[in-house]
Amino acid sequence: NLVQNSWNMEFFNDAPFNTFDPTVPGRYDFYLAAFEDGVEVVRGEMVMIVTNGASLILEAAACQRDQDCDLPGVQIEIDLYQRNLGTNATGFQGFFSFDDSVLTYEGLASSYSASPYSVHIQNIATAEVAAGELRLDGSASFGGSGDDADSLLATLVFTVASECTPVSLAFDLGQGFDSELSFQGAPIVTTILNSPTIIADDTAPIISTLPDIMVTADASVNGGCDSAVVTFPLPAASDTCSSVVVACFPPSGTAFPAGETTTVTCTATDECGNVALTTFDVTVSNTNLVFADIQLVGVTTSITRCIHFVAGTCNVVADAQVTFDNTGFFSGFIEIPCGAWTKLCAKDEQHTMWDNTPLVLSMDGTYYIATTQLDLQGGDTDNDGDVDINDVTWFMFQFGALAAPGGCPWDGVTRDADFSNDGAVGTEDYTFLTANWLSASECLCTAPFLAGDRGDPRDNFDLLRPSTRRASQLVTRNWHSKVDFDKNGRLDYRDVRKFEQRHGLGKGLSDKLRAETPRRRR
Repeated sequence: NLVQNSWNMEFFNDAPFNTFDPTVPGRYDFYLAAFEDGVEVVRGEMVMIVTNGASLILEAAACQRDQDCDLPGVQIEIDLYQRNLGTNATGFQGFFSFDDSVLTYEGLASSYSASPYSVHIQNIATAEVAAGELRLDGSASFGGSGDDADSLLATLVFTVASECTPVSLAFDLGQGFDSELSFQGAPIVTTILNSPTIIADDTAPIISTLPDIMVTADASVNGGCDSAVVTFPLPAASDTCSSVVVACFPPSGTAFPAGETTTVTCTATDECGNVALTTFDVTVSNTNLVFADIQLVGVTTSITRCIHFVAGTCNVVADAQVTFDNTGFFSGFIEIPCGAWTKLCAKDEQHTMWDNTPLVLSMDGTYYIATTQLDLQGGDTDNDGDVDINDVTWFMFQFGALAAPGGCPWDGVTRDADFSNDGAVGTEDYTFLTANWLSASECLCTAPFLAGDRGDPRDNFDLLRPSTRRASQLVTRNWHSKVDFDKNGRLDYRDVRKFEQRHGLGKGLSDKLRAETPRRRR
């Protein structure tokens, strides 16, 4: 619309248009182009031919593709017109010259028009009367009254020596006769106008490729699962002969539907109409981005952990490999299933308890922002949301062993007490249990547990009951040697105290267990 609506007189008030004089016969080419990042994306052109009365004009497109597929090489066409006759004409004659080192006249492919002049002395097939010189003529049939209409008189075909070389056809002023229109043998004052400079170009431009794009849905649009506005640069393009206009459809800035892959087609079109194209895919996933800060509390080593996220209802979950720095901190984007969410929970299902944060939309509405830091406290080995005797039992059993990866998503079976994430279960992991003993956590879809829900695990763990909750599935004889130091079939604060003494751990955890033990059991 910018180009179409910009052809108004104001454009002629400033340079270079203010030098245009419409009273001077000639050919004037105007164009207006729009650019994006240095790439031409649209162009409007206007050719203005100014004559003074009756005229013979050589007209041609300034840039031409091959005009005759039956001939070898690349051909151009130049038309001879009569225009602006104020009175009838009954004939014409024309003398023309061209550079025969860059153009070859194709007489058999050229033609006169059937009207208004049907009689010709000079056969157009043999119109090249000398090297680089043409002669054309025509007259109305005997007794005809002539014609004053604008009319095509002849179409001339030439083969170019090479593409991109500027060529032209001009009226030959060195002949002994004028190129002119006539009425019944009497000359008519005739303005003559040479052809424009012509470029032959039958080769498509070169266009670069763009990579496929994968994005998440915009969080603010129709519940977060509708679409994403995707922007991308125009591909670079070039042509050996002329300028290139590049366009893509759907264009940059389009809202692409979520859950679908859309193919974008980009074209590069040169001034002759040669087209090159490239395509790439835009895929919008059924997910939203969340910017969050996450802290593995007490961790002092760089580590990648599988973090389990829950948004909304219990079935809206995502598991992501999150890389933490050497302070156990992560700040960045994670992906969750798309939806209208107000809260997010997170947990390392092998190591930590839950934490949660409210969610708000970003300023541009494309993603969510976690408003508080997610602090993941270590010590939960059985993924029940708290730190209790079950976790202490597993820590003692695994002590001295290497960490046990559980995959991502977590396989739901492999337990691990390497809370410090240094690769093995050792004394450094004891501090997590001591700091978080009997701490509990929950998420949107996890109901809070009471002590009785876990078989009253506050003060002891029955090693002889196969039905004892989660940890009991791995009870073996080896357990007794590692955790049941008084060999009574039960792990309690006494066993923990002996474990602490054996490994020089103080008695912080056993004291906490003892405080939870009823006096009758002491």
